[in-house]
Amino acid sequence: MIVVTVLSVISAGTVYWVKSLRSERNELVKVEWLYRYVRPCIQNPNTLADIESRMFDGTDEQRDSIKPYAFTREADGLPFRSFTPHDDWKPEPPEPEKSKSEEEKEDSGGWFDWITRKTPQEEAALRDVRNNPNIPEGAKP
Repeated sequence: MIVVTVLSVISAGTVYWVKSLRSERNELVKVEWLYRYVRPCIQNPNTLADIESRMFDGTDEQRDSIKPYAFTREADGLPFRSFTPHDDWKPEPPEPEKSKSEEEKEDSGGWFDWITRKTPQEEAALRDVRNNPNIPEGAKP
C-alpha cells in the first residue's frame, strides 16, 4: 500500500513537472519568433551586434546594463497586449540629494567647532532653564 502511494505521488509530480516544462517551452518558442520578427527591423548592424553580444556572450553586468533602458522604453511605449513579463525587476530609485544645511553640518572642517559646541555644564544649564516652571514659555531659550 505504501509503495503504491509513493509511486502515485512520484508519477503525479512527474506529470506536473512535464506539463510545466511544456508550457514554458511553448512560451519560449513564441518569444523566439518575436525576436526573429523584430531582429530584421534593426537597421544598424552594429547596434544589433552589440545587443546580441551583450545578451548571449556578455557578463551578468553587461546583461543587466540594458534593463534600465528597456524599462524606461516600456514605460513610455505601448502597453503589453498579449505578453506578460516574468521578471519583476525595477530600477533602484535615485538617492535623495542632501540639502546645504546638512552638508554644512557635516563638513564644518572642525576649525570653529569650539565656538559653537556647548560644554556638558552649558547643556545641563539649558535643560534646567527649559524645565524651570517659574520662567515664562516665551522667555525660554
